[in-house]
Amino acid sequence: RPSKQELALTLQSILFAAAEKMQETRLEKDELTGILTRQGFFQKASALLENADGASYTLILADIVGLKEINDLYGTDVGDDLIQYLARACFLTPGAEAVGRIEGDHIAVLAKANPRATAESVLECEERLRRHAPIKNASFHFGFCHGAEKYLSLEDAFAGVRVALSSIHGTHGIAAATYTRAMEEHLQEEERFRHDFAEAIDRGDFVVY
Repeated sequence: RPSKQELALTLQSILFAAAEKMQETRLEKDELTGILTRQGFFQKASALLENADGASYTLILADIVGLKEINDLYGTDVGDDLIQYLARACFLTPGAEAVGRIEGDHIAVLAKANPRATAESVLECEERLRRHAPIKNASFHFGFCHGAEKYLSLEDAFAGVRVALSSIHGTHGIAAATYTRAMEEHLQEEERFRHDFAEAIDRGDFVVY
């Protein structure tokens, strides 16, 4: 008798397969996951934002926490299973109109919905993802950039969502972050500090006693 986890994974796969047929076949698909490639995602998402017509869009970027360590411990096949698992979940995000694998384990979603509802649904999805993941203790991070249609280009919105995701890199217990200008300024300040610190060491400003 299949377990609840097995049934959940099977149902997710069926829903993903059905939804995948709705994707435009003319756009390039990622070989591992079946969702759009980076190029295909940017092509479709850019067209959607250009024709937003007053609609509100949220750009989401997701990844797997500690994928390198997972690959080292369990093997790349398990890592690939996790990437496919995350891609299927992202494809089923409510309001999702474009989903693509940007690189490695980074999955991007452009969702047309109320920003708060989108964020809440993704966080609920993160809990289910952890419960039914192919391996125990797998966890996932999500970055949000609301109002993507207000940016000059998709690339600008994407820069913001990357900042949001980077802000929780290396953290545990924090599943998601939303891009703000203050967040970017804080990360830039940290980068300046690291740069100045390295130069200070080179100049001999620090003396060890």
